[in-house]
Amino acid sequence: MKGVPAVLLALLVLLSGTVVFVSFDDAPVSAVPDDDYPPVVDDPAPTPDVTPPAGEGSNGDESPDVDGPATGADDPAPDVDSPDEPAVGDPDSPDTPVTDGGSGAGEPDVSDPDAGGSDGGDPAVDPAPDGTPDSPVTDGGSGGDDAPGTDGGSDAGQQGGDGDAGGDPDVIPGDTGGTTDGGVPVDDGEDPVPVGSEDDGIIGYEAGYWYNQTVIIDQSDGVSDAELDALVAVTMARVEYIRGLEYLEPVDVKIISRAEYRAQLAEGSNETEDHSLWNNQVWEALFIVGEDENISDEFNKLFGSNVLGYYAPKTDEMIIVSTDPDQPTVDPNVLVHEMVHALQDQHFDLTSSLKDVQDEQLARNGVVEGEANYVTALYKQHCGTTWTCTQSPPNTGADTSGESPATGLLIAIFQPYSDGPVWMDYMVQQKGWQAVTYSFENMPTTTEAVIHPANTDRPTRVEVTDATTGGWARFESGDEGADVLGEASIYAMFYHLAKEGNSRVISAYDITNVESQYDTYNYVSKPSAGWAGDRIVPYHKDGEYGYVWATEWDTTNDAQEFYEAYTDVLEEFRADRVGQNTWVIESGPFADAFHVTLDGTRVTIVNAPTVDQLSEIRTDVQVKPYSRVWR
Repeated sequence: MKGVPAVLLALLVLLSGTVVFVSFDDAPVSAVPDDDYPPVVDDPAPTPDVTPPAGEGSNGDESPDVDGPATGADDPAPDVDSPDEPAVGDPDSPDTPVTDGGSGAGEPDVSDPDAGGSDGGDPAVDPAPDGTPDSPVTDGGSGGDDAPGTDGGSDAGQQGGDGDAGGDPDVIPGDTGGTTDGGVPVDDGEDPVPVGSEDDGIIGYEAGYWYNQTVIIDQSDGVSDAELDALVAVTMARVEYIRGLEYLEPVDVKIISRAEYRAQLAEGSNETEDHSLWNNQVWEALFIVGEDENISDEFNKLFGSNVLGYYAPKTDEMIIVSTDPDQPTVDPNVLVHEMVHALQDQHFDLTSSLKDVQDEQLARNGVVEGEANYVTALYKQHCGTTWTCTQSPPNTGADTSGESPATGLLIAIFQPYSDGPVWMDYMVQQKGWQAVTYSFENMPTTTEAVIHPANTDRPTRVEVTDATTGGWARFESGDEGADVLGEASIYAMFYHLAKEGNSRVISAYDITNVESQYDTYNYVSKPSAGWAGDRIVPYHKDGEYGYVWATEWDTTNDAQEFYEAYTDVLEEFRADRVGQNTWVIESGPFADAFHVTLDGTRVTIVNAPTVDQLSEIRTDVQVKPYSRVWR
């Protein structure tokens, strides 16, 4: 959504329960954010408070809100039947080489790691030995039982028995047992092996730190500048190692207080009235934001209290939002995720692929956020096994005192962060990291492609030709006044109604039924699967609003399922059936007239304030009233 705040974002859940938002610079996008890049926020627990129907779940108790299922490493990956992803093309193309830029890295600084230090000096670094220890170096004392990669941070990396009070990070060289990620040689217990040449830099080595050196930071009294520099450097080296790409330049990381961030948010909006009114209609059509609400306010609820950090491509700057301005801290998982965005921006220019419609923007985010979440998951798999990682501090959470945003909004914007990593793993397993690199030039164009990685269906371009009378007109926003909602947003509509309105069209409980260890939520349902295309055009006239939403489906059965589910929703709103294909919701935030038709694989919805105005918004709508009203 263009300009809601200066930082407008789309939302991600790190497997730890941390939510990351991403925004986009000046993108004329409808419902999805579009100003700066990834804010990170605390998970507002999008999963439903639901009581599973009999036979679902482990018992009949109420299922609590969850931060994301703790899926294990043994969970099966999605079936891979087709090696071709239609939106990606041929990743083996010689026209898209992976290039490594110069790092300018020098030799590591060397000092005594046992010197400790509690008031923030230069980081203590062990000299790189002739051979690394036979077993991974740990800093002791964690005692954690959680498997790495499933909690809010690493189960390793807590302070050891040397009593280091913090201030200077301890740095220990060369954890062993590394795996080959991104084409970088496996760590075999020797000194880290440079990759590349003096001209194109060294992958896995940044600002004097190797990827398998341990940086231990005690953030109980905040993070010092020296500690932050060390953490940033080793994080960059590890992201390079996993991804097989070299940072082309340093990344500027700045910590600000939540008060500073809120001040930026308050003064950053440049949204036009036309866009705000147009976007309200988009979300109203999904039964997520009613006529008594404003989608801009819902986005502000999402961001004002929850953002933990973001990356801004226009300024090449990463911002960390600290809860405590006097003792600022950094969540290492947030840092990893945002560092992936910085690497993407340096190689692929994140400002160059912004889209005009909601579904394509979310699909694009499936690549951008999917890779960031996927690399973060791989990083966390290394933690506690091949690397020792800094623990996430306890005080990096969000301020939860504010109002919660609309559930359907959160679910729609969250989809790239949930399904993107699964799509990313599919591509890597099929054709390697070069497929990921190539995908930045050939991004998927629909959320359907991201939700169903093996699906080779091409989307159908749906057109809506104006057929209005009586002064109804399109808005100027969006793609010539139109938007495309897509499979993810349609799923979000039905999920929102199930959770917030107790709709029985789909089960809200099914959202946690995932198969892949990289997945967080399940975005597949009968009435949203089989999507082939759609287009919605909002109209306005003298302060009144309506829309035409045309949807196309793969089969007549898919169209029938959506038609029945949508009309069931109208009946759950106690809509009166006043004529053939015509319903009226008499009161409430969605009080309007609806004309819904099924024609083969096409379902068309016309919305207007009154029954008589349906034919003004769409002149081919002929309402045949019933002699009695049916409910």
